[in-house]
Amino acid sequence: MNFNYSHVKAFIKKDFSIEHSSKNRIFYEVLSVSIRLLFIYFISNFLRQSQFIDGSYSYFEYILIGFCFLDIGSSVIMSIPRSIMTLKTDGTFEEILQNPLNATQLLTLTSSYSLIVSFIKMMLYLLLAFVIDNEIYSSFIVVINLIILSILYIASCVGFSLIIGSLTLIYFSPVRFLAINSVLSMVLSGIFFPISQFSLLLDKLSYLLPLRLANELGRSLVIEEGLLEIELVIILISEIILYFVLGYFVLKKAVAFSKKKGTLLYY
Repeated sequence: MNFNYSHVKAFIKKDFSIEHSSKNRIFYEVLSVSIRLLFIYFISNFLRQSQFIDGSYSYFEYILIGFCFLDIGSSVIMSIPRSIMTLKTDGTFEEILQNPLNATQLLTLTSSYSLIVSFIKMMLYLLLAFVIDNEIYSSFIVVINLIILSILYIASCVGFSLIIGSLTLIYFSPVRFLAINSVLSMVLSGIFFPISQFSLLLDKLSYLLPLRLANELGRSLVIEEGLLEIELVIILISEIILYFVLGYFVLKKAVAFSKKKGTLLYY
């Protein structure tokens, strides 16, 4: 894609001004993350003391990894569909079409702000988790690997955002598609319990989801105090490329289809 950074800066500036129109937005975000972590911490301790779960590992750490990746992934996946909804509602798609860059490239760049915010949010999760449990990270290397893993996972979500954005162009509302993605992610990625406990077939299929890979890699770092498994990292990088290429191609086709049907400019 041929573009200059002025487009990225423009989208980031626009989204920042919208998101932070309230002066207390940052405070509420930090408070929200803190409450979620405290809730997870107390619930996980309750379940462990009640012997509902295996006590051989920290259930707080288990849920923490899955919930953090689910939360930041959802933000990234929503970014492009949300931008498309805004453009369609405002009737400003004409500006996209008249830009020297093609519409597909510009729509892809609308995820820029969400990528940055999601990374910052993940760092906030990791920091506050340490405040709650200062023994959660066995070494600084674990933290560095978690940061690397966060970047890879956030990148993998762009492809899904492009795919759902394509459906938004054609069907207008992304709600049903986002809901399906959220349910599949929660069930197949093992947010609360290992998926292998329910079905070996689903366990194998779940590796098609970047969230499953991120959860497994993150838990191996925090719970097992190991290093990033190269095989799983290679698979995750492969899925980043696969889903991005697929999503970009599908969005390009969706834009062409919408142009042909005349549904980009008038609502």
